[in-house]
Amino acid sequence: MKQTRHKPGDINRREFSNYTSFSEALWVALDDFYYADVGGYGAMRMPTPGKTLEPTHSYNLEFKDWQKLVIDRWEAESNRDRATRGCTIEEFPENLWYYLYERFMDATDKHYKPKKSPGTSLTRDFGGC
Repeated sequence: MKQTRHKPGDINRREFSNYTSFSEALWVALDDFYYADVGGYGAMRMPTPGKTLEPTHSYNLEFKDWQKLVIDRWEAESNRDRATRGCTIEEFPENLWYYLYERFMDATDKHYKPKKSPGTSLTRDFGGC
């Protein structure tokens, strides 16, 4: 098992707490994804059986494009702190990636409101899931 200070069931206090419902849903999905892998139970996280994982909106990304965006954004976030690092696609099992993709699609369908103003980027906040 990989080492982590995270204890399942603990509520972590985050430095920033003014998340939108969409950002919160993405954070919860990513938090579960990461700690499932670190805790050794990543094989237990699967996408919903029989559910089609197809983009439902024009701003949704196909799985491979979305996966690349997650890796890119993870790398960008990891540059904030010397103790963190980015990740690679191969680092996590495929079922776990599909599990996260489904959770991001669900968050997008339920919470995401596309911005209409010019110059905004859907990919900045994983909106193009």
